[in-house]
Amino acid sequence: MPFVDGRTIPEVLMRPGIHGRFLAHKDLGASTVSLLMNRADFIPAFMPHAWGTEGTEAARMMWVYGGPDPFADSTYLEGEPPKQHA
Repeated sequence: MPFVDGRTIPEVLMRPGIHGRFLAHKDLGASTVSLLMNRADFIPAFMPHAWGTEGTEAARMMWVYGGPDPFADSTYLEGEPPKQHA
């Protein structure tokens, strides 16, 4: 897998309020792992969600997936899997 400078990868809107940047993914040459950095805007109280923040600061999460395509075997109740961008 080639060296990837994460600062050069554009952040994409994955869901309303959720932004992501793939640092390792099949489109970037990875074959056995995916690495995703997410940023979540503050999610208001009583808004249905799976995760978010407790304050007004954006939450930052790093997801590590054992495989080159983390959304291939995911089930989405609403919408489609996020698009990956190299």
